[in-house]
Amino acid sequence: MYKPLTTAANITTGKLDSNAAKENGAYLFFTCAPEPLSIDKFSFDDDAILLAGNNAQGDFHINRYCGKFDAYQRTYVITAKEGFDIDYVYYSLELALRQLKRISQGSQTKFLTMQILDGFMIEDIPFDSQTNLIASIKAIDEKIALNKSINAELEALAKTLYDYWFVQFDFPDENGKPYKSSGGKMVWNGELKREIPEEWSASKIKSFCTVTSGYPFESESYLTSGHYKLITIKNIQDDGINLVVNNFIETLPSNLPEYCKLKDGDILMSLTGNVGRVGLMYDNSCLLNQRVAIINPSKEAIRSYVYFLFKSDSLRMTMERIATGSAQKNLSPVSTELLNIPYDNVVAEKYSMIIDSAMKEMVLRLKENYELIRLRDFLLPLLMNGQVVINE
Repeated sequence: MYKPLTTAANITTGKLDSNAAKENGAYLFFTCAPEPLSIDKFSFDDDAILLAGNNAQGDFHINRYCGKFDAYQRTYVITAKEGFDIDYVYYSLELALRQLKRISQGSQTKFLTMQILDGFMIEDIPFDSQTNLIASIKAIDEKIALNKSINAELEALAKTLYDYWFVQFDFPDENGKPYKSSGGKMVWNGELKREIPEEWSASKIKSFCTVTSGYPFESESYLTSGHYKLITIKNIQDDGINLVVNNFIETLPSNLPEYCKLKDGDILMSLTGNVGRVGLMYDNSCLLNQRVAIINPSKEAIRSYVYFLFKSDSLRMTMERIATGSAQKNLSPVSTELLNIPYDNVVAEKYSMIIDSAMKEMVLRLKENYELIRLRDFLLPLLMNGQVVINE
C-alpha cells in the first residue's frame, strides 16, 4: 500500500537567506547547492533529509545529515514519522528525483512545491522490511562517505604541509629544522616584492609546468551516450571532478592533441566562471573540452607540489584577480603560466616525495567511489522496485 509522503515524514523549510552563510562556521548550512556551506549558528538538531526546493535546471539536490545544522528558506528539511526509517524515505525520494524534475514548476527556475511533495507516494511496508531493503545500499553509501572523509583528511594534511613549507618557509633546513623559524636567511626579492629564502628565486610558473586548454569540440558531435565522456567546465567543482556528464563523444577528431585524452592523476582546472577550481582525474575514458585546462609538471618528481600549489588559497586568489570579464570571469592559461612565485626545485621535489603516496591513494579512492556510485545507482531502483529481493 502506498501513502502520501506527508504521512511518512514531517516536512518544513529553513528560514534563512542564502547569504547567511559564514566561512569556517561551526555548523553546516544547507542551501539548494549540491554541497552544504557553513554557518555560525543552528536552527535544527535532527536526523534529516535536506532536499533542494529550487534549481535552474530542475536538478534537485538531496542530502542526508544527522546533527546540528541550518537551512535556506527554499530547502526542505524532512524527518521521519513513527514507523518509517529515515533512510528508507531518503532512498525513496532519491529514486524519484527525475520524476520530481519532470513535474516541477517554473520556467526560469524550477520549483518543488509542498503540493508536489504531498502528492509523492511512498510504499508503506513494515519497519524491519524497510531497513532490510535499503541495508546494502546504505552500506555502499557508508563506504563512499568513508573514502571521501579519508581523502579530505589526506588533502588537509598535504595542504597544511604545503603552507608550512611554501608560505611560511619552514621547510626542513640542512639540519632538519624549520628554515625560517630557525633563523634561515631571508632576502628581499624585487620581482616578488617580498622576502624569500636565500637560495630560492622568483620563477614563472611556466618554468616548471604548463597550463593548456582543452579541445574545442563541435557541439554537433555531442551524444547522449558514447565511448568517451566529455569533461566540461561544469564537471570541475570546488570539491574536485564530477564525472556525471551529459555529453559524450564516440569518434575522436583526427587533430585531437594527445594531452586531451585524460588519464588517472591528471590535474585539471576551470578557466571560466569560478576560475581556479582544481581536481584530480580518476578515469581513463574522458576527453578534455575547452575552458578546462590540464596542468602538466615539467617532471613527475614535482607533480604533488604542482597540484597543491594550484590548490593553495594564495594562487587561487591571484588567478581570480587576473581573470578578465564582468558577467563571467575567464582565466588565460598564458597569463597563468606567466605568474611569478617563490620557487626552489629541491624543496618542491622533497615535498612531492612525501606527498606522492597520499596523492596516489586519493586517486585510488576516487576511482573506487566512482565504481561504488555506479553500483549503487544500478542497485537502487532494482531494490526499491522489488526486482531484487534481499532475504530477511
